[in-house]
Amino acid sequence: MKEIPQIHSKTGISQDYINEYVPYIYMFNDNHMSEFFKMIKKTPIKTYEKRYPKDKYTHNYDDSLKIKIHALDEFAKIMNNGFNSEKNFDSKRFKEIVNEVSKIVYGDRTIYK
Repeated sequence: MKEIPQIHSKTGISQDYINEYVPYIYMFNDNHMSEFFKMIKKTPIKTYEKRYPKDKYTHNYDDSLKIKIHALDEFAKIMNNGFNSEKNFDSKRFKEIVNEVSKIVYGDRTIYK
């Protein structure tokens, strides 16, 4: 079994997980929304548990880490189900979710001001 990579020393969450969001952040920032919607349907954001499956990675989670991972998984579900079309997309909510994910991963760092 492998250790989950790039664990943040303060949050206990893999800094690598933010890479699930990076393509969508770039597309949003560059206003490539049609590609954004196509990609989220074709390649949805993986939950933390799917990115680091228990059969490949060691999971030694305490209760506080389980809460963070559950929150990350819920944000991934919101993105995948709620932002898969122009009709459903809310740019303010997208920025809020990305910032919340960033805070969980990095502690106090946000992407959008």
